[in-house]
Amino acid sequence: MRKPRKKTAPKTSITSVMVIGLLVLVFLTIGYYLGSKYLNFNNDNYLYEKQDYPHLSLYEVHGIDVSKHNGKLDWDAITKHSINDWELKFVFVRATVALADGRLAKDKKFDDNWSNAHHHDFICGAYHFYSPAVTVDEQISLFTEEVNLQKGDLPPVLDVENFERGNIYITAKDIPKIERWLLEVEKKYGVKPIIYTSKKMYLDYFKKPKFEKYYFWIANYGDKITEVEKHEWTFWQHCEDGKINAHGCSFDLNVFNGNENELQKICIQ
Repeated sequence: MRKPRKKTAPKTSITSVMVIGLLVLVFLTIGYYLGSKYLNFNNDNYLYEKQDYPHLSLYEVHGIDVSKHNGKLDWDAITKHSINDWELKFVFVRATVALADGRLAKDKKFDDNWSNAHHHDFICGAYHFYSPAVTVDEQISLFTEEVNLQKGDLPPVLDVENFERGNIYITAKDIPKIERWLLEVEKKYGVKPIIYTSKKMYLDYFKKPKFEKYYFWIANYGDKITEVEKHEWTFWQHCEDGKINAHGCSFDLNVFNGNENELQKICIQ
């Protein structure tokens, strides 16, 4: 009696398994490469020890801005972070905020962030988030009461932006109030404030001779700022979802338009 022949796996099945196995190996290799480049797999926190932004190769002075939205921060980890092999040098800290419903408040994390940023030898700046819903005098009073700027700190900052989620919209009628904030705060600290705003708002409201004397911090996410000449901006917020060592939250990333000595020169003397 003839013995039954053993069944053999179809060649197509073997080929499919080999292809799938090869694809898995490729994905694992890519994952390991990216992980070793951007993460530290030897640490449970998966540290973003280094980030590369080729389009920022001309800028050597980098920094971040923080508020209560970043949660509890590990400042030791932040000091170890680098961008394009440059350490972070400056930190803007939200101090006070005005909201669309008329509320005015000090940022809950301001004292902690402010003291820690100084303790870790960052060049520090404090900012106020403007809202048309609160009188400008109240906004001036709260900021100047809560923020004590000293020698070596950056000038005070006014954050002027449309914030759709917060129902805050800036119009031309707000500009005189913003000018009043700038003038009164300059009297208090003896230095001209920095204006933070979007590229569009800069072009619409601030690209005028009367504002040429101010430093501008422009928010424009991408590889470059178009329509704004390089000499017109002092700081550029180029990213809103940067990763910093040992933190799960996203950070705003910024560059200064100059070297570290030039950054020191615009600080309070």
